[in-house]
Amino acid sequence: MEKIVRGLYTHHRGNILPVNVRFNWAINEALVGGRAALFQAAASGRDFPGVLEYRYGVASDEKTVMAIWWLRFYGGTTFRCVTQHES
Repeated sequence: MEKIVRGLYTHHRGNILPVNVRFNWAINEALVGGRAALFQAAASGRDFPGVLEYRYGVASDEKTVMAIWWLRFYGGTTFRCVTQHES
């Protein structure tokens, strides 16, 4: 799963995630409150119907880059991943 997120990050951002970046995962997390707003604001990634759907968002300032990814495989389980690293 980490390799998928690394590949998608590189594809969309043109940069490679640092080797020591930490991945924070949640599975089938309810989209309530602030999470729902974050999900709605996220960009839609490429869609591979019936196989993979994903959304993502990236925020940064002069010191930190944070990315969030929602990945759903085969219309089932949704994985949420957050990464954060120095710019």
